[in-house]
Amino acid sequence: MEINSIYRLTCVDLNYEGIGVCKIDGFPIFVPNLLIDEVADVKITKLNKNYGNGIIINRLTNSDYRIKPVCSKFGICGGCDLMHMSYESQLNFKLKMVNETLKRIGHLDYEIKEIIGANNPLNYRNKVQIPYKYNGKKNICGFYKKKSHDFVEFDNCYICNKEISDLSRFIKNLFNENKINCYNEDKDNGTLRNVLIRNTYDNRYMVVLISKTKDIPYLKEIVSKLIKRYEFIDSVILNYNPKKNNTILGDEYQVLYGNDYLIENILGLNFKMSHKAFFQVNHEQTINLYNKILEFSNVNSNSTVLDVYCGVGTISLAFSKYAKKVIGIEVVEEAISNAKEN
Repeated sequence: MEINSIYRLTCVDLNYEGIGVCKIDGFPIFVPNLLIDEVADVKITKLNKNYGNGIIINRLTNSDYRIKPVCSKFGICGGCDLMHMSYESQLNFKLKMVNETLKRIGHLDYEIKEIIGANNPLNYRNKVQIPYKYNGKKNICGFYKKKSHDFVEFDNCYICNKEISDLSRFIKNLFNENKINCYNEDKDNGTLRNVLIRNTYDNRYMVVLISKTKDIPYLKEIVSKLIKRYEFIDSVILNYNPKKNNTILGDEYQVLYGNDYLIENILGLNFKMSHKAFFQVNHEQTINLYNKILEFSNVNSNSTVLDVYCGVGTISLAFSKYAKKVIGIEVVEEAISNAKEN
């Protein structure tokens, strides 16, 4: 077997990333965008001691579970791995991965029988962090290719809601119109590095401009145009991150408009969340998840509940209706501050 050689292979499995697994005399070859039982001519691109990598030259058959991805950037952008699979097959794949992980890593003799899917598997994310870049000619926004810092520009992301995609494009256009260079990673200069956008169950929005510099030209005008165009924005924040690393958020920030938090509602409880606080990214599935936790745990008035990685206290406070005592533990100070207030 040699690099650049071509073999006709059949996919026999998927690894934990959803990458197709083929075998040559028992030797595994990992091939992206290949589903179980599909046959393809595969070019070997890399060989290691225990496995190899390949790319599809020509796919000869299609799985019954293959669908056309709604996003034209699928396979290029590193954001989604399973968009070429029907949602039912995605759920089955994830269930298999969880059970294999419990057995192989957790050494648990236990099998999960069911996974509860979402009614809306697209446009569900209520939080997204979008990188921005000045490419030498103009500002662009997008995501990165898988396991790289190669930039993939986008106009619309199908896993976040349409308002988030529209907001991200509008911010990019404002910086281009005002000739303000966004961040250039290679030269470590410029301003805007990322934009964090999150929204609540009732579609109130927070926009966080994450910048290498504290001083952004025309910043007041940019914020004014944002809140004028999008009446659902309740909060605009400038987060300052001068570090040359992969950390998205810096330690310093200032509120440019509104408050430094949003109010989210879960199971009839209101929660304050800051821009640094963790919160589940799918509101509908969060409700399903928390109801199942309450159902399975069988907590009563004599129970003490320990909620580790408690974030802003959503699970803790959901349990507090039924338990004798709840203890939440979290490392993010802002989240604990929110949790106490909640």
